[in-house]
Amino acid sequence: ALVAASAATAEAATFPIDFGKTRMQLHSGRQSFVGALVSTIRSEGIGGVYAGIQPAIVRHLIYSSLRISFYEELRHRLTSYTSTSASSALAGLLGGGLAQAIASPADRVKVMLVQGGSRGSRGTAAMVQQIIR
Repeated sequence: ALVAASAATAEAATFPIDFGKTRMQLHSGRQSFVGALVSTIRSEGIGGVYAGIQPAIVRHLIYSSLRISFYEELRHRLTSYTSTSASSALAGLLGGGLAQAIASPADRVKVMLVQGGSRGSRGTAAMVQQIIR
């Protein structure tokens, strides 16, 4: 529960940075980070900077919880054979990779919501349905 709470708090606190980065990437270098945030606030209001926060928090909850669980399990299994820093590093690599593979669909929903903005977006559920189709 503590992992989930800290993951959600961290995502909410840093989301405007991720939002600006994603908008910059979507505009292929035609917009600066500050320009992306300022234009969004002017056209959509401050809430526009938080378009896509719901799937971002869901993704972070899934990823953080699974990453730690996978790491602990893999580290335990790998270090039972040999207790080296390499086996711990391999457990981290595999645990993080597996967690990211499972959590990445939520990241796609977030990008779609950031792209559509708060006014053009139909919401998280509609984006999930669109992806499934």
